[in-house]
Amino acid sequence: MLSSVVGQRIRVGGMCAAAAAAALVIAAPQASAETWDMTLSGSQQTVGCSYKLSIASAPALASATFYDNNTQIGSGNAGSSILGSGLSVSWTPKTAGTHTLTASVGYLSASIMVNPITVQVGAAAAGSGSSCGGSSLFPSISG
Repeated sequence: MLSSVVGQRIRVGGMCAAAAAAALVIAAPQASAETWDMTLSGSQQTVGCSYKLSIASAPALASATFYDNNTQIGSGNAGSSILGSGLSVSWTPKTAGTHTLTASVGYLSASIMVNPITVQVGAAAAGSGSSCGGSSLFPSISG
């Protein structure tokens, strides 16, 4: 008789534990992928000019690889400071036309999505080295 009572208590205890575990699974917050935005310096991108492509406020130890139309541009690391320092790379478009800029981010084991940027790159001005934001009225004397 004693073993029957102990057996019933074990079964009841097991069912309570299973019910508690199910309640925790249901009440747990759902994991969602974090989404980050990239920024691109300049407002009218031109072939041959350099621009800064970045992901601001990336946490410490995050790293990213940046792409232009699926061709790797370069990589960056956020550093090891507790606040991170952002991820960035210099981008110099080689062709005119539509460019889709994307990034692949690694941060611990998190799933991080980065919103792509699509830009229209203009052709470089013929015979002018000043199409990167300088004035074409005055020649460069910097060398």
